[in-house]
Amino acid sequence: MSFVMYSTTWCGYCQRLKSQLAELGVTFEEINIEEVPGTAEIVEKVNGGNRTVPTLVYSDGTAMTNPSAKQVVEKLATLKGQLLSNSEQSRFMLQLLKLNRGANPGPTALCEINCQIDQGRRSFSGGPFASPILEA
Repeated sequence: MSFVMYSTTWCGYCQRLKSQLAELGVTFEEINIEEVPGTAEIVEKVNGGNRTVPTLVYSDGTAMTNPSAKQVVEKLATLKGQLLSNSEQSRFMLQLLKLNRGANPGPTALCEINCQIDQGRRSFSGGPFASPILEA
């Protein structure tokens, strides 16, 4: 797992993020802070004393509070340090469209994504980071 989501059963933001991530095929470990002793304190620690959910703690030790699904996917891409193949690039762009509720992100946004992907390929091509990005 690349991250743990700390949540509660009654949190609407948690339910929305879990649903969006499931739709995108992102897997993760979920911990209900009301059921697992000591986990509410972890959430408080990473949130400056606030017990705010959803809180995601990534394998690199960083945390996000109430992130969008897009932010999670981008963070996972950074963690993996891996490049998108052409088919994965298409899949990622479709995921972005889903996150924008079908709205076309426009040529500028798509160009920026392609430029970032191409730049990454030049930097890392043939290196140890050549496997698929969105595998959990």
